[in-house]
Amino acid sequence: MLDEKDKPEYKDNDDFLMRDISGFIPYDNINDSISTFMSKIEGLAIDLRHPLDLKQIAKAYRFAFIAHKVQKRKSGEPYIIHPIAVAVMLTKLRQDTMTICAALLHDVVEDTIYNRDNIEEVLGKEVADIVDGVTKVTTMEEKSEAQKENSVAETYRKTLLATSRNPRTIMVKLVDRLHNLSTLGALSPEKRKKIAEETLTIYAPLAAEMGVYTLKSKLEDISMEYAYPKEYEQIREKLNLQDEVNKSVIKNFLDKIHETLNANYVHGYKATGRVKSVHSIFRKHIDREVPYDEIYDVLGCRIVCKDDIDCYRVLGLLHSVWRPIGDKIKDYIAIPKDNGYKSLHTTLVDDETGHQVEIQIRTWLMDLESEYGFAAHSGYKSTDKKLKWLDEFPIWEKEFTDSSEFLSVLKSGMGENEITVYSQKGGKVVKLPEGSTVLDFAYYIDKQKGNKCSGAVINGKIMPISRRLYNNETVNILTSTDSKPSIEWLSIVKTPMAKISIKKYLQRIEVDDKTDRAFNLLIGAYDHLNKPMSFEKYREEILKYFGFYEEKVLYEKIYSGEITVDNILDFTKSITAQESLEKFAHWIKGGKGINKTVIESFKNTNTIRPGVCCNPLPGDKIIGFNTNGDRGISIHRENCEAAFIFADDNSRAIYCTWAQSGDFGIFSQELKILGLDQGNVCMDVAKVIEAKNIKLESCDYRKGTGVAKLLILVKIKSLTELNELIKDIKKIKGVSSVQRNLPPKRIY
Repeated sequence: MLDEKDKPEYKDNDDFLMRDISGFIPYDNINDSISTFMSKIEGLAIDLRHPLDLKQIAKAYRFAFIAHKVQKRKSGEPYIIHPIAVAVMLTKLRQDTMTICAALLHDVVEDTIYNRDNIEEVLGKEVADIVDGVTKVTTMEEKSEAQKENSVAETYRKTLLATSRNPRTIMVKLVDRLHNLSTLGALSPEKRKKIAEETLTIYAPLAAEMGVYTLKSKLEDISMEYAYPKEYEQIREKLNLQDEVNKSVIKNFLDKIHETLNANYVHGYKATGRVKSVHSIFRKHIDREVPYDEIYDVLGCRIVCKDDIDCYRVLGLLHSVWRPIGDKIKDYIAIPKDNGYKSLHTTLVDDETGHQVEIQIRTWLMDLESEYGFAAHSGYKSTDKKLKWLDEFPIWEKEFTDSSEFLSVLKSGMGENEITVYSQKGGKVVKLPEGSTVLDFAYYIDKQKGNKCSGAVINGKIMPISRRLYNNETVNILTSTDSKPSIEWLSIVKTPMAKISIKKYLQRIEVDDKTDRAFNLLIGAYDHLNKPMSFEKYREEILKYFGFYEEKVLYEKIYSGEITVDNILDFTKSITAQESLEKFAHWIKGGKGINKTVIESFKNTNTIRPGVCCNPLPGDKIIGFNTNGDRGISIHRENCEAAFIFADDNSRAIYCTWAQSGDFGIFSQELKILGLDQGNVCMDVAKVIEAKNIKLESCDYRKGTGVAKLLILVKIKSLTELNELIKDIKKIKGVSSVQRNLPPKRIY
C-alpha cells in the first residue's frame, strides 16, 4: 500500500497530459532552451514525487537540440518542439530517466545526420536500443503503395520485438503518436483519417495492453474525431444536449456515495465522476448493435480506497443502496487482467430515475498503475511478472515471417476487453480476448487437445468448436481422433497462439506429404535397378555425403529438385564399386614381404603410364596391370572402378608403390563442390586456388533453390597438395561438401 506521502498529486483535468508541453521553450539560444526545459522537467518531478536523473536528461536535450536545430515541422514550427512534447508527456506519465532521454532523441537516427552509435557513445546502449526500436524501417528507392504498407508493417514488427526486450520502447512510440495526432491539422483529410484509423486499431490497444489507460483514452478520443467525423459529431451533439442532466445525475450519485461511506466510517477514499468518452460510447454502439439512444451506461464514478479490504467493503455498501446489474459485477482484484489491471467493477441502477452508472473501485496503487502504467510506480524491473504478453512476440516473429501477416495476427490478439472462463477439469482460470471461441480455449489448455478438438460441453450442452465464449462460463473440451485442423480453423480462432498452432500443424502435414512422395520416388528408383542395391543399407553414408543430419531433409531436397534421385543412385553405385574393389585389392596384395614395383616417373617412358580413367596422384594407393598389346603397365587407384575389369585375371596384377621422390609431372584432378547459394561461391573458390598457385583449368557452376554446385578441374602435383586445397575450400563460408570425383567426370 502507498504511504500517504507517496500518493501522487492527481490531475483531474483531462487536458493535464497535453497541456503546456512545448510552447514554453525558447529556441534561439541553446543554453536558455536547456535551462527552461530542465526547469519544467524538475518541476514535474517534484510535483509528481518522481525522482529523475536531471543531468542525464539535460545531456540528451543538448544532443537533440543540436541534431534538430535547423529542421522544421510541416507546420513551420521548429522540429525540436516534437521531441520536447513527447519527453514532457512521458514525464507526466511518470516514466523513468532512460525513457525520457530516448523520447528526446527518438527521431535523431531517422531524420538527422547522427546514427545509433553516436547516441550509444553519449547516452549508453539501452537508450540507443530504444531509439533504434522506434526508428522506421525504410529504403531509399521510391516505393509503391504495397511496398510502403509492408515497410509500415515491418516497422511495427521491429518496434514490438524491441519492446519484448525493453517495454520502454513502446511507451516512446505511443506518446510519439499521441503528439503527432494533436498536430494533424497540417495534413490532408485523407492522411489524417488513415493515421487516426491506424491509431485506433494498433496504438490504442497497445496502450491498453501496457495498462496505460490515460494514454489509451487520449489516443482514442483524438483519433475518433478524424476516423469517424460524422459519428463523432453525432455523439458530441447528444452529450451536449444531455450535459446538464448528466452532471446532475453524477452529482447526486457522488453525494449519496459520500453520505453512505462517511456514515459507515470509510476513511481515506476519493470519489470522482465523469461522462464516458465519445469513443467509449461509439464502441458500445458497435459492439451491442444498438442505437445511441439505447446506451444507458454513459456515466461513471471512480472510488479510490486505501486498501483492498476497503474496496470490497465499499462495493458491499454501494450494493446495499443501489441495485447492481448482475453480469456487470467484475472482480479484477482477485483475477487481474493480463496487463496487470486491478479494480472492482459494478454497474448501479437508480430505480427512481432509471439512470445507470458504472463504478470502478480500486486502491491508490491500482489507480496509479491503471492511469500511468505499472512501470510509473514499480519501474521496469517487474515487467516479467506483469507483461507476460510481450513474451509471445518472439514466437510470433518465428512463425509469421511475413510482416503483414504478423501485423494482422497482432491486431486480432489485442483489445481492451477480455473474458474469464473456467476449465471444468481442475477449475483452471483462463483469460481470453473477448470474442474467443471454444477452439481458442482448447488450444490455450493444451495444443494436442486443440488439434483434436471436436466441441465442448458448456452449461450441460454440447457446443461446436466455433461457439463464442462468454464471461464466467465453465467449459469442458471434447476431443475426437477424427478431428484435425484445417485451413477453415484459422478463421474460427481469435488468439495468436491458436493461429500459430494451427498453422504449424498444416505446415507439418504439407511437409509430411512431400516427404512421403519423395520417399516413394527414391525407393521406386532403387527397385528398378538391374542389380540389387538397398537405400536402407547406405542411408547413413548418403546423408553424410550430402551433408544432412536428418532423413526428412533429404526428402525435402528431392521434392524441391535440389537433389535428384540420380545423384543418390550414382553415389550409391560408387560406394558398391569401391567396396568390391577394396576386397579385390586386399586379395591381390596377398601376404607381407612381396616385392613391389616402384614408380619413379611417368616421363620418357612407354612402359608405365597413369590410367586416364582415375588419374592417380603420387600419394594415392595404387595397383598396376599389364595391358594387352605390349602397351606396358597401366597404373590405377586401388578403388578405381575401371580396375575392377582386371579382377578376374589376377595374373596381370602388378604390386606398385610410389618412389619417395620422383619426377611425376602435373595431373588433372576434378573436384565437386556443394554449398549454399550465398555471396559469390565461385569467385571465392577461384581466389583460394589462385592463392595456392594452382592452375584452374575449368569451372562448371550451377545453382538450384538455395544450393550452389561447382565442378572444377585443376592441375595438381600430389595427393598432399590436393588435400590441402580441399581443406582450404571447405573453410569458405557456405561450402558444405568438397569431393574428389571417383572416377572424375570428363568436362574437357
